[in-house]
Order: sequence, then structure tokens, then C-alpha cells
Amino acid sequence: MKSSWEIAMERAEKLGKPSEEEIKKRREETYVPIGQALAKKYLSGLPVRDLNIELEKYRDEDLKVVTTALLAELRDGISPARAEATDRAVEAWRLLRPSAVTERVAGDIKKLMADYEEAKKEEEERAAPLAEEDVWRELEAEGIAGSAVAVNLQKAMSRPVSLEGLNKAFATKLEELKDQLEE
Repeated sequence: MKSSWEIAMERAEKLGKPSEEEIKKRREETYVPIGQALAKKYLSGLPVRDLNIELEKYRDEDLKVVTTALLAELRDGISPARAEATDRAVEAWRLLRPSAVTERVAGDIKKLMADYEEAKKEEEERAAPLAEEDVWRELEAEGIAGSAVAVNLQKAMSRPVSLEGLNKAFATKLEELKDQLEE
């Protein structure tokens, strides 16, 4: 009578060894989600020290797959709308892929983000009076008026619309810089 181990080994022998492509596919199926999860944890506040501890668990090709997935997820986290996540993602790129190109692009991204914040502030200041006027017109159309009515500009609908063009312009520039990170 054969043990289950012997039966399993006989079946495995019949299947043969997996090809390089199958091994690569299995490795990616296993380690890509790990890299993505690490990136999400890092962007949510995981300290760099803990990120390094997690990465030290992997070796050779496994580490390469985890790191590639991690960096791809961090790249996706770089956005004009997410300044803090962008800063953290850029810092991780600098630590995980140190090079002159990475340093230059990281500096360019930081400068672009500072320019974006300044342009956003200017746009909000410019749009605030227009938004207030729009809200007052809407209120008057509904029959609401008087000195007791206060307008909450944070809730005004025209402010986010005025920032769409700004977001698109900076997002385009940021995409170009993100592409340079991967070179």
C-alpha cells in the first residue's frame, strides 16, 4: 500500500518540471500582490525601516518581483491631488532605486508639486469670489436671502470645477516625470 506522499510524488513525476515561463508566472502570482500591499501600507504611513524589514524577507528573483510591483504601485500613487503620498512615493523610489536620474527626477517632482500647490492656492483665491456669487444667485433663485444667510465656500460647487484644468495640466507634466523614473 502506497502512502499519499508516494502517490503525490508519482503524479508530480508524470507532470514533469515546470518550464521557466510557468515558474515566472507562479512567482509573479505570488509576489506581485505582496509588493502592491507593501506599497499601500507604505503610502498609508508604514515607516521606511519597516518597509526595509519586509523587503529583507525576500531574495534574488523573489525580491526583484516584489520590488518591481512595489515601485509600480508607488508610481501610481504619485498624483497632484495626493501631495503627501507623492512625497512618500518619491522618497521610496530614491531609497530603492538610487541613481543620478532618480535624484534629478525626484527633485523635479518635488518642484512640480510645490508649483502645483502654489497654483492651486492662487486658483482657489481667484475662484472664491466667483463661487460666492454663484451660490448667492442660486440662493436668490430659491427665494433665500438676507443678512443671516452665510455662504460656505468650502461647499461651493464651482471651486472644484475651476481646479480641473489645473489638475489636468500638472498631471500631464507629472506623468512625463513618472515615466523618467522607470528609465
